[in-house]
Amino acid sequence: MFGRISIACPAGRQNLVVVGTATVTPPYMSGASISCNVGSVRLIIPIGKSESISLGLFSIVSPIAYISILSLGHPLLYVFTSSKSITSSFGNFNIFLLPLGRPTQSSFGTVIATGGNQVLSIDGDGLIVEFGVPTILNIFDHSVSYRTDANGGWSFVQYGDKIIASNYKDPIQVYNLGEIGASFSPLGGNPPKARWLSVVKNFLVAVNIVDEDGISPQRVRWSGLDSPTSWTPSLVTQADFQDLFGDGGENQGIVAGLTQADAMIIQERSMWKMTYTGPPLGFQFDKLEGIRGTPAPGSLVSIGGLVYYLGEDGFYVFDGSQSSPIGNGKINNTFFDDVDHSYFRRISSVPDITKKLIYWSYPDTSATSGIPNKILVFDWGTGEWTRLEIETEILWRTLSFGYTLEELDQFGTIDTLVNSLDSRQWTGGIYQLSAFNANHKTAHFTGSPLGATITSQEITIPDPKRMLVVQVWPRVRAAAGNIRVGVGRRTLPSDSVSFAASTTMNSVGFCPQRVTDNYLRFRMSLSAGAAWSQATGIDIVSVVEGNR
Repeated sequence: MFGRISIACPAGRQNLVVVGTATVTPPYMSGASISCNVGSVRLIIPIGKSESISLGLFSIVSPIAYISILSLGHPLLYVFTSSKSITSSFGNFNIFLLPLGRPTQSSFGTVIATGGNQVLSIDGDGLIVEFGVPTILNIFDHSVSYRTDANGGWSFVQYGDKIIASNYKDPIQVYNLGEIGASFSPLGGNPPKARWLSVVKNFLVAVNIVDEDGISPQRVRWSGLDSPTSWTPSLVTQADFQDLFGDGGENQGIVAGLTQADAMIIQERSMWKMTYTGPPLGFQFDKLEGIRGTPAPGSLVSIGGLVYYLGEDGFYVFDGSQSSPIGNGKINNTFFDDVDHSYFRRISSVPDITKKLIYWSYPDTSATSGIPNKILVFDWGTGEWTRLEIETEILWRTLSFGYTLEELDQFGTIDTLVNSLDSRQWTGGIYQLSAFNANHKTAHFTGSPLGATITSQEITIPDPKRMLVVQVWPRVRAAAGNIRVGVGRRTLPSDSVSFAASTTMNSVGFCPQRVTDNYLRFRMSLSAGAAWSQATGIDIVSVVEGNR
């Protein structure tokens, strides 16, 4: 998203003088602004604030104006409405943020916001917006009842100036960007219903479909070249289809633009290379891996011509030719012991290009109704992993807002700002890691640091002999009072590990300890909310104990 949104107010009825109190919600969007241009008149409403506004001549068609933008495959519908009928003046002017599609899966049937005599809600299909008044403008056709599966979702792609969406149960929908008054409507040409969409070499490609001859979970079908509404197989348009028969299971997704392939089709237990060859075949399909696929369609992450994904036996990276493991001996066993195998389809993923990180959210066995409550983080530069304990409905990327120096006051003083003044967080238009939280609101990972725990590998002296640890020196940049270290111990490899009480780092720079045993490991804890960086390890001072 971006800092200001321009709303086109089309001419239609008589000019109105609008004077009233502007209330803009929700407050979690604090800091952005809504910009409405009407001739030479400009309205700026700071989000999260209430203030009196006065406009000159204001042209409007109905009590509701709207705008839709695309943010990484998930359209966001901003609905603007008055709480009373439009007259020469009116009361509250409200904004409601409604994310459409998969991100709002768990909020179906709940009231999102209210205003006056109106109620904004999401029905069981997640796409119907209803108000307590008859007038309604919505980019989705309000007369249509969408039938998205409870465990399904919507697949969005941009094809030129069109946004094309599919939920597998309903006809593929299309929305024309920039067309005032337009709604999502069925795509022409009699396309199939599809779980996944992609654009490959200017063909609209549908994967795992319901076709004219029935359910085809292993079928790949594509439109005509440069013609997303041409679906009848033809040598002229090059529209056609291919069934990827075999024991690979259902098609789980498609990723375009790989280093060594035009696209990849990944099934439950197989992977196929998709290459454009031109007429008469159109596309050639080569089975590359006949055993490995993915149980989690949401685990696919495409970066720089590579695809990172979760396989049935661990995490991998695929270049269009072969897969290479990235989780062996590091995270695979831990993940499969922890994840709830009944909710693989709730896994979502997103890359952080700036920090060279990939995030996978997943539900563990204690999660509520399969809502992801942990995140695995992979550094593709170093090959290292870590884990976050945080509840999210879905991960995604957004664009940061832009702020002036004056607008930064709402975030604190120059000494208390979370990010420095030269941070790209304040410039706007920068991709940032975001998520829908447990309250179905979009949130950004820009708050205070969570508490961190770093546990070392186990060490011992050959023989083995007992070691007495007296000092532990943490190598981390943080205030001494926010660093604690505990020592885990056991005598035999078959024993369970028990940790002694942790101690705080003193003014000298070490955590005093007095723990002795044959096998030792160390756990460093950093306080929640404390600023820290560059935690690289620990040094210990120990002595070898004699035998008795």
